[in-house]
Amino acid sequence: MGPLTSVFSRSARIGLGWARPRHLLLVLITSTRKRVTHMTTGQAPEAARRLTAFIGQWKVVGALREGDSEAVIVGEWRFEPAMDGWGVRGVLQTDIEGLGGPMEEFELIGFDAPAGNVHMFSANRYAIRDHVGGWTADDRLKVRYQGKVGARDVTEEITLNLDGRGRMVADIVEQVDGEVVLTTTLELTKVGA
Repeated sequence: MGPLTSVFSRSARIGLGWARPRHLLLVLITSTRKRVTHMTTGQAPEAARRLTAFIGQWKVVGALREGDSEAVIVGEWRFEPAMDGWGVRGVLQTDIEGLGGPMEEFELIGFDAPAGNVHMFSANRYAIRDHVGGWTADDRLKVRYQGKVGARDVTEEITLNLDGRGRMVADIVEQVDGEVVLTTTLELTKVGA
């Protein structure tokens, strides 16, 4: 017996008749419609619209730190609109000192309306991850991945700070079993800003 069937049966047993369950069903439908109205109107909510600030081409300069070692990163990150205004997709192309050639990473950043958060899917030759988070009070996008590599717990936290003047700083911290193993700081400048 499903949840609505049990409501109808219980309602009939206690003498409420069918008027109350119909009213309850109407309330459930109305509540659901209110929650997804922004999905059916085609208007993206504010959290999704804010992602458009990423759209464009960004020059990348930064550093990757692992223990006492540091490697210089240079490249570009390009974003374009995606998901009917609910997100952006990007390609990050970098040269990382000592890596032995260019590296390409794909991003899809979008707003998940039912959950009310932002997802950042990242895929490169080393990992595919789904980071989840949202906008902070100080206008930073903070997302976090949590998963496993073998038996080890891995987390990766990414903070993207857009200054509104064509500059962005990306801070990335990766931990394995609670210990920081890799940090990356990227300074990005929007081309033409």
